[in-house]
Amino acid sequence: MSQPDFVVIDVETANRGRHSICQIGIVGYRDGRECFAEETLVDPRDAFEPFNIAFHGISPQKVAGAPAFRDLHGWLDERLGGRIAVSHSNFDPSALSAACRRDLLSPIDSRWIDSVSVARIAWPGLPSYKLGALAKMFDIRFRHHDALEDARTAGQIVLRALAQAGGGIEDWLHRRPTSPSPGAQIRGRTWGEGGSVTRRPACDGPLNGHVVTVTGDLSVPRSVMADQVQAAGGAFSASVTRKTTLLVIGAHEGWGLGRDYVSAKQTKAEAAIAGGQPLRIIDEPTLRRMMTG
Repeated sequence: MSQPDFVVIDVETANRGRHSICQIGIVGYRDGRECFAEETLVDPRDAFEPFNIAFHGISPQKVAGAPAFRDLHGWLDERLGGRIAVSHSNFDPSALSAACRRDLLSPIDSRWIDSVSVARIAWPGLPSYKLGALAKMFDIRFRHHDALEDARTAGQIVLRALAQAGGGIEDWLHRRPTSPSPGAQIRGRTWGEGGSVTRRPACDGPLNGHVVTVTGDLSVPRSVMADQVQAAGGAFSASVTRKTTLLVIGAHEGWGLGRDYVSAKQTKAEAAIAGGQPLRIIDEPTLRRMMTG
């Protein structure tokens, strides 16, 4: 295997817990070209949820006989350890971290670049930076929610950004999108209390009148959840505010701290409820039932 300038990784999960990795795709790039591509199914040693199966098509039957994450740790460390690693959002590195914690494995030490941030810098003002939307803009055809194809597509987007901006991949390690000033509105978002981002409703729907905040690990990246909440008529807030009506609790990245682990958002929400705010604390399946009416 030739030494890549950077590698791109994508994972799929069996349920809302980010540790429940069931597929991994890795693509390496050197001198602007793909130099290797590898994919494997993974036995998550956990239950599959119907929503996730519908999302990526991977079922318990498909992973029967596949290696567990702990069996793949050395393979991952060989390809990612000490390298520049790219993922489309922070979902994938956080999933790797959660899986390492669960199996009591050493974390994989990579220098991470978020290709969502790369795209925001390279092409400011786009209506969406989701992988599918960017692929459509560049006429990249791929099978979405297949880990290898998602990784390859994110890599193609990074290569286009490098070609436009010049320089090398290391130049993107510390670059960040410029945030709007407080009160500014961009692409249906407003910067609200405490600098949090609130996505306003896209239309009327079953969540009309609700402002949704999430804490912990969801079955999908938060950007995807925000889009789904908007599509169901709700607003999405990055933090608990006086306007929040629903706090959705997912599986916590504090796994290993015990079942009594409570996030700062949940603590704030419970205090708001005690103070009379009309706010409910629910789990992701309850939210999804509400979203379907």
